Amino acid sequence: MMDTSDIKRPGAVLDDQLENAMDEIRQFGAADTKVVTDVGSADWALRKLAELDREDKEDQEEASKHITEWTDWRDHMLESRQSFRDFLTHELTAYATNKRVADPKYKLTVPGGVVSFTHYKPKVAVGDADAALKFVKDNWDEKEQAGVIKVTEKLQLTPFKKALKVAGDKVVDADGQPVEGVMVEPEHESISIKPNSEAVKA
Repeated sequence: MMDTSDIKRPGAVLDDQLENAMDEIRQFGAADTKVVTDVGSADWALRKLAELDREDKEDQEEASKHITEWTDWRDHMLESRQSFRDFLTHELTAYATNKRVADPKYKLTVPGGVVSFTHYKPKVAVGDADAALKFVKDNWDEKEQAGVIKVTEKLQLTPFKKALKVAGDKVVDADGQPVEGVMVEPEHESISIKPNSEAVKA
């Protein structure tokens, strides 16, 4: 099985390829090509890319059919077992409850397992955290709120980055002070390759 963790995102691959091509141009005056040497071969390559995209889509659709088939089978098997499981737990519950009428401390212990009862005293259960939070904010003082409300600090990246600027190889704030935890993303170019799916016949 192929390790999909080794597959780079398409944009990352193109960025690497562009960087390699630019390096070759700087070193040798031109980037090396084996197949694409003119407009005609470039068109051929784009059509081939579109064909590969179409084949990927077809394979994914075919795999999805089988995935759905197996998922449906699995769900059917789980549901059928769950029905029998519900029947058995109902029977055990009824049997043990009947026994408990005569013996309040009744506990069934057999080689196949245990059926026991646990008594829980009343306790607080939060069913709607948002409603409870609103109640606390509306009715409790600040000191009481501080004891039960957790405030999570999170940096708002968009306005934060707007407040900074690049100074050489550093990032500084409005006072010119270098900012920790950020870095300069170097100036770069990207390339976009978009095959025309309409140019390939199925």
